[in-house]
Amino acid sequence: MLEVIGIIASVLGILAFFAVAPKDLLTNFKSWFVEPVSSISKHKHKLDIKELFDLLNVEDIRPENLFVKTPLKSSSFDSELLDYNTKLPDELEILKQKEIADKKAHSELNGLTLDNNGSFGLRRIDVSRPEGTNGKRNNIYKLILEPTDYFSFVFPNLCLEKPYYSDATQENHTLRDMLSLDKKVLSISTMRNFPQVQFKVGTGTLVVTKDGYVICSVRSMNQFIAGKQSNDEISVHLSAAEGMYRSVNNPLCSDIDDQNKPSPFATSARSLKDELNLSDEHFDTKNISCIGYFTDLNRAQPFFLFYLQLNLTIDEFFSIYSNTSADIHENEAIFALPKNFKNLNKLFSGVSFSELDTKYPAIYTDFFTTNSGTKVRIASNHAKAGFASYAFKDLGPITQNMI
Repeated sequence: MLEVIGIIASVLGILAFFAVAPKDLLTNFKSWFVEPVSSISKHKHKLDIKELFDLLNVEDIRPENLFVKTPLKSSSFDSELLDYNTKLPDELEILKQKEIADKKAHSELNGLTLDNNGSFGLRRIDVSRPEGTNGKRNNIYKLILEPTDYFSFVFPNLCLEKPYYSDATQENHTLRDMLSLDKKVLSISTMRNFPQVQFKVGTGTLVVTKDGYVICSVRSMNQFIAGKQSNDEISVHLSAAEGMYRSVNNPLCSDIDDQNKPSPFATSARSLKDELNLSDEHFDTKNISCIGYFTDLNRAQPFFLFYLQLNLTIDEFFSIYSNTSADIHENEAIFALPKNFKNLNKLFSGVSFSELDTKYPAIYTDFFTTNSGTKVRIASNHAKAGFASYAFKDLGPITQNMI
């Protein structure tokens, strides 16, 4: 009897609530019965990195391993250099020599830079989990590398979609088909299955100032790799982007760590000095961290993404920056975006430069004033992946209704 009375009292209490509750409260309460809970969850859904890549149209990039929440220092990486004696079939080697000759002639005619430099190619990454002196076990990522050069990246990696005539089949085939580099199967874990191809390592570094600005570079049209851009757009890249360098004549001048082993961390540190005019007094290489590595399915290239927060404000950085750095020819200009996803999202949308909330050094005032109405374009899928990863790390949580 008491239980029945209790139930009746509860029902009367609920009816009394609806009789006196504010109208907006009743509306919200009612929505839980009218709107499916799944749609409410979707509205508030925090995007993961794959969903963010899809919504921002980051194409042909496979995220292999991401450390955006807990970036890794160089102590988590190791490397070994082996010589796999990679060699293209004779038919493709003939095509390569012709392709390189044609591209060199085209570059010289158009005032572009096309030089061959030694580099390192990635064959695989071995992951171990040794126990440290503190008793904890941490992953160690060992890069198995091989000697390569830039021309071996130009062909076949930059020519994969181009059709060539095959004497064997007497038909035209793309290099991708001839080498079986299907995007669906290509990843760092399968690179060992393609002995005729070398996978030159690329790196990108995001530099963020202590007051929250991320540095962006405007790629020069005089670079062969950026030659597809036009005068009608500003091609925006990461703070610094560089391939691993291997000195043919002096191995100690290569991108190596303090144990004389090839290291993409060394590439990152060099790019900051060569492209942004930073020096050892401005940053400690130990503070560079890796926030992920990817496979560029379009170029068949592994790509390591690094992150460095400077102990400098944006104005202090601009006072240090100089357009006389060693690799200044790679960039037309630089600018900075504040820590704001809405602004970064505009960059992905391809708005005009004047629509972005930016800061830039005084030396580039004429350049950006002249190009204030010019559309911006993110230079590559590498750069898109880098900026999206930066957003996921520093500008989150990001939901669908923010894009």
